[in-house]
Amino acid sequence: MREPLHPSVRPLWQLVRRVPGGVTLRDPDSGRLLSVERRGFVEIVAADPGAGTVMRYTVGFLFWPIRPLCDIRRAGEAPGVSWRNGRRALLFNDATGVMEVGPDELDELRGQLERAIA
Repeated sequence: MREPLHPSVRPLWQLVRRVPGGVTLRDPDSGRLLSVERRGFVEIVAADPGAGTVMRYTVGFLFWPIRPLCDIRRAGEAPGVSWRNGRRALLFNDATGVMEVGPDELDELRGQLERAIA
């Protein structure tokens, strides 16, 4: 049986649903570029221009949240998230837990999105 969602997930999910897809936002405090992508999975894409990294936080499917997972890549690498790869990532994370995102990171991400929307 899966463990219940952390209390930080639902407020983040509600915020993500308000953000239009395909629009790039900028957090004024951290300078991170943020966007939401909806292609089967709902992902928050956070790019850190200074470090040259792109973090993709998978936060749910089209209509319901899941325990968020994080995939970190260098800028310019193709993400290639498909249903098949997404299912593999979920199974891999269930077995290892290495892609899990902690509550502090979720709260920080939510704060960055809130500042970027304002």
